[in-house]
Amino acid sequence: MADLYKIMNDIVKMKEKLYEEAKNYIATLTVEQKLELAKDPNTSVFDLEVLGEDPNAEIRIEVAKHPKMPYVEGGELEKRLANDQDPRVKIEIAKRSDISPTTVEQLANDQDPRVKIEIAKRSDLFPSTIDQLTNDQNPEVKLALIENPGIFRENLEQLTNDQNPEVRAAARKRLNEILRH
Repeated sequence: MADLYKIMNDIVKMKEKLYEEAKNYIATLTVEQKLELAKDPNTSVFDLEVLGEDPNAEIRIEVAKHPKMPYVEGGELEKRLANDQDPRVKIEIAKRSDISPTTVEQLANDQDPRVKIEIAKRSDLFPSTIDQLTNDQNPEVKLALIENPGIFRENLEQLTNDQNPEVRAAARKRLNEILRH
């Protein structure tokens, strides 16, 4: 058991060393070089972890798009980017099909309607999230949800009584399409 503890401790130390090396290396790069690194599919998870903390939002946006992003820090990078100050970063996270259900739920509660619109387009929403978005104050969020193939008939029926005439009309149209098939 002591050997296992020592091995685990060595792994943690090695990870910390690699992270520090990545941090020191990336500190020497220009913005353009950081953008290239963030776009490179071969970039290490340690470099992505550092780039995900960069003050430049364009770099964080590219990290949010990176194929390895969900695997960095056991999902911690995903959580950090889902809480980013810049809504463009959160929008890129919301577009990903490989984010956790917890992140989807969190982004469905975001203050920025552009983030919620991206979430409303997803086909993997929980019924509770669909209900929540059905009751959103922003008509653009509701309109995006109406087009979602996973929306339930009950939600469409509720939206046919929405205060916004465009939402009511779109919900009626979609409900009629569903009833015809």
